[in-house]
Amino acid sequence: MSYEREGRSSRSGKGSRLPWILAGCGAAVLLLLLVGAVLAALMLPALSKARESARRAQCKAQLRQIGVGAVTYAADHDGKLPPDLESLMPEYIDNPRCFVCPSVSRDGGAASSGTSYTYVPGLDAAMPGGFVLACDADVRNHHGQGFNVLFVDAHVEWWPASRREEFDALLEAQKKALENIRKDPGNREKYLKEYGAKHAPSSGWGARGAPAR
Repeated sequence: MSYEREGRSSRSGKGSRLPWILAGCGAAVLLLLLVGAVLAALMLPALSKARESARRAQCKAQLRQIGVGAVTYAADHDGKLPPDLESLMPEYIDNPRCFVCPSVSRDGGAASSGTSYTYVPGLDAAMPGGFVLACDADVRNHHGQGFNVLFVDAHVEWWPASRREEFDALLEAQKKALENIRKDPGNREKYLKEYGAKHAPSSGWGARGAPAR
């Protein structure tokens, strides 16, 4: 009888500890989940930044491809660059995705023309390499951080959002130079030199307003 009582007492003791064991396991799981959530919250910004950096690099490569295509087009058309991006399809660029920034946001989106880049028409391959040929149409393409810019010599530069006003002034000066050249083509070099002296981009310009080689 005493043995049975002891056995029952022993089993009863083990059973009473079970809820505590389960509670301890549950607390450990919750702690692990909490740590995981904290680590994920810390890592997400870094992962997002890495993804955007990769998209920015891809955007830059696409614009460079557009620049090479435009220069090749000019070689086949007496030095005249294409009137628009669509003219590069499909002979010079066969992938339409090349005209859409990989980082374009849903609120920015590609234009109805199928591109998220702005193209500057009316240029020719003999223009100084520092003339802007195309760029991200919307600073939101890269979450407001900045935009890629393609120049006539097919090189691409990253401009931070803080330089947007400077870039707009550059485009306005370029537009004015082109208008002067159309009205007075005989003084083309003069207008190009004036533009280069006042708005020399980071790629470098020579004394005659042409890009340094």
